[in-house]
Amino acid sequence: MTNDDRIGPPLLGGERETLRAFLDYQRETLAMKCA
Repeated sequence: MTNDDRIGPPLLGGERETLRAFLDYQRETLAMKCA
């Protein structure tokens, strides 16, 4: 398995920023698994 360089989504913050960070994290996870 490759090195996990993903940055986890923040636990605190505004709703929009938290959602965007969570979606970016999920996109990075999918890209890592499909690589």
